[in-house]
Amino acid sequence: VECSSLASFIDLRPSDFGFLNNSKDLNITDFDISSKFNLPAGSLLVTVTNAMVSNLGAFIIDDNNPVQFDFSGSVFVQIQASHSRGLLTNSSDGIVALDNARYVFVSDLRNGIVAENMGNLYSVNSSSGSNGEDFIWESISFASRIEFFTTSTSSQNGIEIRIAHSI
Repeated sequence: VECSSLASFIDLRPSDFGFLNNSKDLNITDFDISSKFNLPAGSLLVTVTNAMVSNLGAFIIDDNNPVQFDFSGSVFVQIQASHSRGLLTNSSDGIVALDNARYVFVSDLRNGIVAENMGNLYSVNSSSGSNGEDFIWESISFASRIEFFTTSTSSQNGIEIRIAHSI
């Protein structure tokens, strides 16, 4: 019988780090989230840099505010990164694999939206507006450092990060 070497993907939310709603410029270093995954202390540490939280308690970004997540500890993770489906015409949303991990794009796209990959930069680019579903990238191996970005200048964009840990 074969089994997966990964647990299921679980959302990381601003409240997991003690971040308050409607706040920005949030940073935390080596925050231990091991207990969220029923792991021993020190197994899964997260550093969050430049986070923003909406008034509804979700992570958001804007064009001047890329958000970075760094994972360390004794357990390896696979990352699933998501941007909300709202995308302004002639703008881009995406991620940067700061550790050079490889990602695959796993969402469907409407006409006028194109997914691109250039080195460690993964993006969706719009010539016609929003998509019918969120934009999701998934690392194809273990990953440790990711940055979310947007080029949209007129709105804040929701992002989500989910991780699955090695077992």
